[in-house]
Amino acid sequence: MREAIKVIGIDPGKDGGIALVGLGGELLETWRVPKIGKDYDELGMIQLIARAVGMGARSAAIEAFVPMPGLASNALVQIGLGHGLWRGAFTAAGLGYEIIRSQDWQVGIPGRKNREGKSLKGKLMKEVLKAEAFRRWPGIANHSGICDAALIAEFHRRRIVGENS
Repeated sequence: MREAIKVIGIDPGKDGGIALVGLGGELLETWRVPKIGKDYDELGMIQLIARAVGMGARSAAIEAFVPMPGLASNALVQIGLGHGLWRGAFTAAGLGYEIIRSQDWQVGIPGRKNREGKSLKGKLMKEVLKAEAFRRWPGIANHSGICDAALIAEFHRRRIVGENS
């Protein structure tokens, strides 16, 4: 039954988020990345994916891990660790997933480029992305990782159902 299928979007950073979206584009549930102190909660991540699968999730999308110049090596290790833990949780749950580059899921979001046509960076981009999430889902949490996760899930949903906008 196609209407019952839901998709997961994940912003995999430690301050990231998880969103569950229905195939009609409705935002069904959001969570922050599970942590114990400052570390990823590995069991919590697995349990969260299992919960989402129990709620009808049949596919997931995670933002691609792209090392950024100038980022400290320990930060790169943590980002890569989180990305790998999520992918392991998908596999353990038997959930298919797609890795999506930020420049792909952000296409079409109003205000993401400056007057010269270059993509915004940092806090400015975060505010633009949150504004788009608030426009689509007025009750969404004011949390950058959750907003990004919802937009990633929405991009993935549109690919599944064949929508281009």
